[in-house]
Amino acid sequence: MNERGELKNPDEIAAALTGKVTSVKDANTFFFNFPTVQGFGNVSGFEFMLQDRTNGPLDKLGNTAGAFIGALMQRKEIAYAFTTFAAGNPQYTIETDFIKAKQLGVSVSELMQTMQIYFGSSFVSDFNRFGKYYRVMAQADIPYRKDVASLDGIFVKNNLGEMVPVKTLVTLKRVFGPETVTRNNLFNAVTINGVPKPGFSTGDAIRAIEETAKTALPRGYSYEWTGITREERSAGSQQIYIFLLSIVFVYFLLAAQYESYVLPLAVILTVPTGILGVFMFIGFAGLENNIYVQIGLIMLIGLLAKNAILIVEYAVQRRKRG
Repeated sequence: MNERGELKNPDEIAAALTGKVTSVKDANTFFFNFPTVQGFGNVSGFEFMLQDRTNGPLDKLGNTAGAFIGALMQRKEIAYAFTTFAAGNPQYTIETDFIKAKQLGVSVSELMQTMQIYFGSSFVSDFNRFGKYYRVMAQADIPYRKDVASLDGIFVKNNLGEMVPVKTLVTLKRVFGPETVTRNNLFNAVTINGVPKPGFSTGDAIRAIEETAKTALPRGYSYEWTGITREERSAGSQQIYIFLLSIVFVYFLLAAQYESYVLPLAVILTVPTGILGVFMFIGFAGLENNIYVQIGLIMLIGLLAKNAILIVEYAVQRRKRG
């Protein structure tokens, strides 16, 4: 345990490592923890989609995402925010000579399918062997698809059964663009992840994002919560109603037990005092209101109610005895 260094908290370790690699200018490196509930995103913090509702160019979307992340980094609630979206990846775009393909009797769809199989791969079939499941994919071997010169050895069949070189029909143009394009609610979108600073909860980070979005996002851009953050917001809006309904049910249950509408108030009024003490303590200790605090809060409410019920029951018995 002593060999791990001064930092013990995983979030602090991730933040320290992220700060050390910021000097590397040729790469963006991030360290983060996985979410508590697997399947809801990749980061144990917040996650949302930045939407371009104007259907503008992708490089503008990337610049807007970078500016918005910069604005979020200025907030005291946000430790860091990042996105893996990049619109400057080197790529090739295929320009097809449709007139020449028509003259040579080559189907454009078959031409694209041939290039898809050679360079992109194509699903063929599945089979089971030795108790394992295997997928068969057809694709050219690496030496035959590693550069532009690979087009010299690829041919496509025309309507006369003749083999036509692919290079005579297509031209590769060097461009820059994103590796993948994500869409959310039919809009071009960018996934942004982040982690709140120590001492702040994800709820604080969510409020900070909402406030920053009102001033930092240009017209035509919006955002949508995804992953575990979406579940947290939907569940958080229900907590107040669930808590109030629980108090009402407990009150009527105690009223039926004591056959009085006044005695249950003595039991229920002990709960707000305990809750106030909990939040004063976590504020003084600099802790965040996470799931562990909430579980402990439920246990504390049960203990407070139990003690109050015992005291009230004892007082009722003593009162009946005069």
